[in-house]
Amino acid sequence: MTMEWDDLKHFLAVARSGSLIEAARGLKSSPATVGRHIAALESKLGARLFDRQQPGYTLTESGEAIRLKAEDVEEAILSVEREAVGRDLRVTGKVRLAASDDVATHIVAPHLAQFKRSYPDISLDLIARMDLVNLTRREADIALRGMRPAQGDFIVRRAGSWPFGLYAAKTCARAHARQNRLLKRRDYHLD
Repeated sequence: MTMEWDDLKHFLAVARSGSLIEAARGLKSSPATVGRHIAALESKLGARLFDRQQPGYTLTESGEAIRLKAEDVEEAILSVEREAVGRDLRVTGKVRLAASDDVATHIVAPHLAQFKRSYPDISLDLIARMDLVNLTRREADIALRGMRPAQGDFIVRRAGSWPFGLYAAKTCARAHARQNRLLKRRDYHLD
């Protein structure tokens, strides 16, 4: 029996989405292809990994055990990819940059023309949305975030600062100061 990463990758997509259609959409494939990979993996393992029901695919007990191991394999493969990409010295290719809507609009967008002049061989794909992309699963290559990631094998650098203010009517600020530690900090004045 030879395990293939492609089978595990398709398995994880179905385990996460609960659907062949959603897994196929995420993998930019077809539901039939995803189904073939699932069937191949179940055949190789000699185990049923999913209960196939009307609302979707749910993991069996065996499937849940395999999912945990498959995620370890996924992390190892993605770590190898990150290591290889980090050593490539060519400044070419596609880079996916994720940022919140406001950061993308007010900080990144004004500098896009200069970036293109400085790095003409890089195709920048800007993902502007409020929810966090998953860097481990390569949903983006770089993420601008307001806080340091709590977990994961990432290279973290401070990219800059963005001043902002918190404004409220004095009566509202005083009324809520007891509930909100931010307002109690000395650098916020309620005068």
